[in-house]
Amino acid sequence: MKTRAATLSARRVVALASSAACVLALSHCAQAPPQRSSAPIRPSVAHRAMPAGVNVAALDRILGGWTTGSIAFNVVSTMRLDETYPIHLLLSPRKSVQELQQELQAAAHEGIVQGAQISIAPEMEARLTGQGFEITAVTPERQTVSAETNTDWQWDVTPKNAGTGVLHLTLSAILAVNDGSLPHVIQTFDRQITVQVTWGQRLSGFVSSNWQWLWAVIVVPVGGWLWSKRRPARKA
Repeated sequence: MKTRAATLSARRVVALASSAACVLALSHCAQAPPQRSSAPIRPSVAHRAMPAGVNVAALDRILGGWTTGSIAFNVVSTMRLDETYPIHLLLSPRKSVQELQQELQAAAHEGIVQGAQISIAPEMEARLTGQGFEITAVTPERQTVSAETNTDWQWDVTPKNAGTGVLHLTLSAILAVNDGSLPHVIQTFDRQITVQVTWGQRLSGFVSSNWQWLWAVIVVPVGGWLWSKRRPARKA
């Protein structure tokens, strides 16, 4: 009898232990997933292929001391062939995205104004590229970021191919590592802008430049043919 009682008691202990383990597992699964931060992700060099001679630990310390800045830029989603459009980008470590957007809107730039928060360094490079576009940098692409005033970049963009084109806007941090002897570039912003290019400008330019030829070759003969069709036929 004692052996049977001991066996029952051991079974109760195992059952209680199993129940406790199930409760702990269920409570762990019911926990809410961690909230993702909306702050910009700071780039890390831990998994990057570094050039020979780069002090990775020093570069990570530089990245850990980065600050967050705001940018705003105008996006022109529809362009006319061979017509030039200014694209303007503002960066500030102090102002909000909304403040920079309002400044661009007040300057009456064509298109809509977009913005974002990015990680910035004391020296930044902004580039605008795209196949089928003639792009001229009005300001230097690599600039020192001011802590007090806006840092701005401007480009003149002229589409050369009709149809759908893509502009590519990037910002990169220029980091001085190894006591400034080796600059290192890390991209902190990348945006593709889809642009519809129409024939409006080229067609209107052709008509305005060749209206005399069009009048003599097309308008006058067609008008004469229509007039002859409307005149009543003479009776024999």
